[in-house]
Amino acid sequence: MRTDSAAARGRAVPALLIIAVVATVVTTAAAATQWNRRQAQPVCALFDTTFGLYTDAPVTIRGVAVGRVRHIVPERDHVRVEMTIDQRPLSEKTRAVVVNASLLTDRRVELVDSETHGGAELPADRCLPPDRTRTPVSVADALGSFSRVADELTRPGPDGATPLSALLAGADRELDGLGPELDQQMRALSRLLAAPDAFAGEIGELIDRSAELSRFVTDEWADIKTSMITFGPGLELLESTLVIVKVLVGKLAFALGPLDRAFDHHFPYLMDAIEQSIPLVTLARTGAENSHDLLATVPGVITMLQNMIRDGGLTLDYRPPAQCAAADPGLCAMLGTNAARMPLPLAVLATVGGTP
Repeated sequence: MRTDSAAARGRAVPALLIIAVVATVVTTAAAATQWNRRQAQPVCALFDTTFGLYTDAPVTIRGVAVGRVRHIVPERDHVRVEMTIDQRPLSEKTRAVVVNASLLTDRRVELVDSETHGGAELPADRCLPPDRTRTPVSVADALGSFSRVADELTRPGPDGATPLSALLAGADRELDGLGPELDQQMRALSRLLAAPDAFAGEIGELIDRSAELSRFVTDEWADIKTSMITFGPGLELLESTLVIVKVLVGKLAFALGPLDRAFDHHFPYLMDAIEQSIPLVTLARTGAENSHDLLATVPGVITMLQNMIRDGGLTLDYRPPAQCAAADPGLCAMLGTNAARMPLPLAVLATVGGTP
């Protein structure tokens, strides 16, 4: 009996260990699943098209995977893409872009501008609208664009000519007659390539001359710097002078119209008036020249008249033929042996033989 009991207890110990291990594994898996559910964050975006994007495609931020695409649901005019990512705050300005690393790989969803930087966060129940989602151009669209371009180039226009033929005809007209010149250019290029040593020598000579120029600039940099500093105010003065000249030219432009009208309409009449006034000016000049001598004698005449007019009468100096015989000294006064002063009437009477 003891032996059977011991054997039963021996078999029960491994069974208990197996049950404990299974319970631990189940509990750990359940806890991990619950933890993952707590850490997962849903994100939704509406795309115009999701060609090449499939369920379980990676969701990345700056190329680093942070989640997966869970569901792709086509709706009326867009495709709803439901994703789950690691728990993290997303900016309200977050955008979703479908990216393909190459033509041979599946596409992924890249979340752009997802950092909040202390700003508003994207609500958990908001789906990114189509204006904040982008998809790359597919190969079919690109080939279709080339096909449309080729169709436009080969489609006849109203005149029956295609744009491609018009382009070729225009190129033919532009290149017409340029054959000899193109031939000369090609021959010159061939000669240059046939003698690379000479070409290299010319390049070397050019480099040497450039070196001499740079060496001169380095040696004379102080003087060059002084000249440039001095040249600056001169340029400012030249600029201000040009501004003044500009203003003067503008004013002269405004004055040209009135001057033109003055010379065309008024200047002929002015010239006629000037020509008619020339005889008058000549006469006035001649009269002024002739009257100069006359005016020069005016002071002497005035002095003589002042000496002759005295005591209310006109007197003059006269040399009588005899002595003054007048009894009244007031009428005749002897000025000398042969000179006497007397009134003019008395002198006249004395001359004709009268007596005072």
